Order: sequence, then C-alpha cells, then structure tokens
Amino acid sequence: MDIPRETEIMLDYGRSGLKNFLEVRADYFDIVMASRPHDMEFFKKVYQSAAKGDARPKIVYDAEAFVAERERALREMKGKSMPHEFFNRRVEAEVGIANGADLVFAVTRVGAGHLQAGRGIRSDQVLGHALSCNPTEREYSERRDILFVGNLDEDESPNADSLWWFAEKVLPDVRHVLGDVQLNVVGSCRSGRVRQLAGAYVKLHGRVNDLRAFYETARIFVAPTRYAAGIPYKVHDAAAHGVPAVLTDILAAQLGWTSKQDALVAEDGCRQRVRGRVRRTVHESTVMGKRPR
Repeated sequence: MDIPRETEIMLDYGRSGLKNFLEVRADYFDIVMASRPHDMEFFKKVYQSAAKGDARPKIVYDAEAFVAERERALREMKGKSMPHEFFNRRVEAEVGIANGADLVFAVTRVGAGHLQAGRGIRSDQVLGHALSCNPTEREYSERRDILFVGNLDEDESPNADSLWWFAEKVLPDVRHVLGDVQLNVVGSCRSGRVRQLAGAYVKLHGRVNDLRAFYETARIFVAPTRYAAGIPYKVHDAAAHGVPAVLTDILAAQLGWTSKQDALVAEDGCRQRVRGRVRRTVHESTVMGKRPR
C-alpha cells in the first residue's frame, strides 16, 4: 500500500511508547482509528489513562473479521463442534471490545449483525473495498498454470492449511486428468510445512510486488480455504484481473458469489469426501475458460 508523503508515520514508539505519545498529543487528533481486537483492547487501556480533560477524539474501531467465526469453522473442519452457548460468549466478548467507540466497521454483514445485537455499540457500518478492473491480455488458450496467492508464514494459518490440503490431496488428481500442470504459489513463506511442498510441480515464488505476470500465465486461480472469516481480498484481486477462480463454498458465502456465475464453487474443502468435487471443478474451469463477471 502506498502511503501519501503528507502522512506522518510515528516510528520506534511501539506499545510501550503509546501512552506518552497520546499524552503529548492530547488535543491533536480529531479521530483515532484502531483495527482488530488485540489492538483495540490495548488502545482502550492506554487511552483511558492517557486522556486528559475534555480533549477526546472520535474513536473508530475496525473490527475486521470475527475471530469466533474462524475458530468455529476450524473446529468443524476437524470434525468437532463449538457449542452454541460457547460461540455466543466468544462473539459477545469480541463485540464488547467495541464498546465506547463512536463508529465501528465490520467487513461483512454477518459481522455487522453481531455488532447490531451487542449492547453499547453506538453506530456500525459494513466497510468494503473497491478495485478497478484491469484484465490481463493473454488469451486463455495461451495460459497453462494454476495460481495460489497468500501469506504462508505460519503453519496453522488458513492459507497454509488450504495450500497444503490442495497440494497433497487435490493437485495429484488434477494432474492425473490435465497432465503436466504447475501450481505457482506467491506469498511470503516461512511455514516449514508449506516449504516441504516445493518440488517439480509446486513452485514457491515468495513475496512479489506485482502479481500481473502471474495473472497473465494463470489458467485458473484457486482459493481452497477450509476455514476463515472476513473477506478474501485475493479473490477479488484475481477477479479484477479477469482470472477465473475455483473456491470453496465458505469463501463463496463470504463473498456472496454464485457458482458458475461469479466463480466455480467446490463446496467445502474441510470434508475429505469433497476432494473429487474440487478436482472436477478445477478440471471444469480449465476446460470452460470461464471468467468471473
């Protein structure tokens, strides 16, 4: 992300220096925005002790995705359940973090629904993002490979889990049908589990600044996520570049997309019995050459 030159960046303060920073600039800010639960929790504790007099900026909280939603999906993927009462308590705890904020953002209507049901929330809105369409120019018949994009620094992250599952359980079947197809993986990768996948037909390219060259050669974009919450920006970006995508149903639901209209949906990758469906939808995508609208 490009930051305008007019934006002041306060480096080397860290959490230990935030209280003093807020005290020095008590009358300086009109709005303070905090993102995600752990940052908002910390900010509230520091701000309460640093605030002076009537000097109070508007506080905006970007709740992003609800962690409880991701935890429930992870449990279900492992064949376990999260009791409804326990899930509700987890959601209530996350909603409680937003108490005191003048405005709260969520990235999905599901998240906004949690906030609307909570007490003490003054105002909430769904905050999305906009991308310009910038389709690649190479003809579909000239494309060959499969593309995966995502941060892969942690073994237990949704991205690492989905890539490992796809490479180990689905890609061999896809190659059996389609032949010598390569999976290109783009994203920072410190996950030992993922790095072990590197080989003749799984190429780890690390982090790159411009994905266009990969979009130009990709026949399909895969997002085999098995548990997640929020909005998968990477899928929006692939669609903006005109690359057809194969998704699990959990991502399609988050995006509000329809199978065979906006993307090809392979149901839920968390069940082994769906492996054949994922293989068939990947094959269908490479044959049809459909692009998301």
